[in-house]
Amino acid sequence: MAAIDRLLFVGFYVSDQKATRDFFTKKIGLKARVYQPKFGYLELAATAKGPDASVMPWQWSPQMGEAARKHIGEITGIGFSTNDLGKTVEAWRKRGVSVEMEDQEGMGPFARLQDPDGNTFFAAGPAKPRVRTAGVTGLSWVTVVTRDTKRAAGFYTNALGMKGSGIGGYTSYQLTAKGTGIMPFTPSPEMYTDPSMVEKDLAHAGEDTAITFSTKDIHAAQDFLLSRGVRFKSKAAQRPWGGWTGSFYDADDNVYWLLQPAASRKPAARKAASKKRR
Repeated sequence: MAAIDRLLFVGFYVSDQKATRDFFTKKIGLKARVYQPKFGYLELAATAKGPDASVMPWQWSPQMGEAARKHIGEITGIGFSTNDLGKTVEAWRKRGVSVEMEDQEGMGPFARLQDPDGNTFFAAGPAKPRVRTAGVTGLSWVTVVTRDTKRAAGFYTNALGMKGSGIGGYTSYQLTAKGTGIMPFTPSPEMYTDPSMVEKDLAHAGEDTAITFSTKDIHAAQDFLLSRGVRFKSKAAQRPWGGWTGSFYDADDNVYWLLQPAASRKPAARKAASKKRR
């Protein structure tokens, strides 16, 4: 069954990528999984390699337009995992990070923090940690706004082949047990101290999620998703840097991306190298 391989990264807009990199590496403790300053390409994660997704800060420029600039400083809905939330928060505060602790019914305690642009991130850990060490262990989940969680569940399981698991009062859908999950939610008044936030968050349904899935064969994955009734915003196309991308919708018109990375060598180059080894 040819489909998607993994949730690769989640993007968000920033005004100063270097300041964002310094914040996450020096204060939060993340590592640069991929960093190509010449191209402004940066992936940050808890480990240099791992099955979870990276977060990718996109440096805003006027060419991206005013609509993209308005996304700087929005709540991202990105949640990190930690072995010991208390010790992690204590370590962050010692480094000058402003962290708020909350305890939502059905969800348990979690931390809320902001990057230099005001983008909001979350962290959560087990109620009774077995390993009491500070630090981020991975990118656990990213939230997506939906107007119907049952319909969203059908999309993630039937179309994308993900499996659901409970996190508090919510369900996270993952491709693999250790991969990053997508957590759809429908905003409701009891989630907020400010009731006006319900409609503001609902307004995000139908936006670009900046969630990118990787695949080894984008055309096969595209055909598979089309066979499952998935609608595409843009069909698979090769980009100037050599890779292929395409984008598709869920039932709420939220947009997701498919990525087939560029081959490290062209087929002819591989054959030539093989002959030399002989």
